[in-house]
Amino acid sequence: MSGIQPHGCNFPCYLCKAHRKDFETTCYPTRTVRSLFEDHAAFKLWCVGKSKTAIKEGAKQFYSVAYPPVIAKPTTEEELNQPTRHVLAIDELHLLTGIFKVIYYACKEHFPTMDRWPKKCGCQSQGYHGGVFTGGDSTLMLEQVGLLENMAREEYNFTVLRFVAAFRALDKVRQACFSTKLRADWSEALDEFKSAMTDLITDKEMGVNCTTKIHVVFWHVRQECEEQVQLNAENPRGLGRVSSQTGESMHKAFL
Repeated sequence: MSGIQPHGCNFPCYLCKAHRKDFETTCYPTRTVRSLFEDHAAFKLWCVGKSKTAIKEGAKQFYSVAYPPVIAKPTTEEELNQPTRHVLAIDELHLLTGIFKVIYYACKEHFPTMDRWPKKCGCQSQGYHGGVFTGGDSTLMLEQVGLLENMAREEYNFTVLRFVAAFRALDKVRQACFSTKLRADWSEALDEFKSAMTDLITDKEMGVNCTTKIHVVFWHVRQECEEQVQLNAENPRGLGRVSSQTGESMHKAFL
């Protein structure tokens, strides 16, 4: 909907213009509704007379906005200058399932028999998006991450404990930030998640990269939570107030 190229591009975050190589360290400059339309308009003008190869490579000069944003273009200055997250809500469901998948398959490289864990939980990966777990299964497994820890200890595989810490930190974010109301410990949960994930990302042997979804939790979820606290300090909203879970639950009806 933002008009940005797929996640493999140079600037895949729809919330900021940070280069993917800088995802761990920054979330600036902020993307605005205005910038989406202006970057695409500038790219479209630049494409005139260019080859297909040049056009594909040239989008990075315009923060990867290669397609028209699929949102209604505002007419007031205030609406144009608002951050994109005010128009394109942060999707807690796909943050959960996407990050869970990253941690799971990186952990599996160090613990090939860990597929016993979802079986013990009565869960299984789905046959799309490279074997993603549904939101319900991801949650159920996070709630039973102790099973994975026990399996790893039984096999003296202590490397896995670093992934267990990441799973637990993700679950804490889920509970504190992804429900309909923010918990009081939301900031602590985000700090703990960033620490656990950074531990894996900075150790190249762990095989974990700072993906767009991880970057969003590192930076933009905090921005959203801080804003919600400012709007209503006594009863701040969590990200779960706006979710794609209802739509996602209809997938099987189309298979």
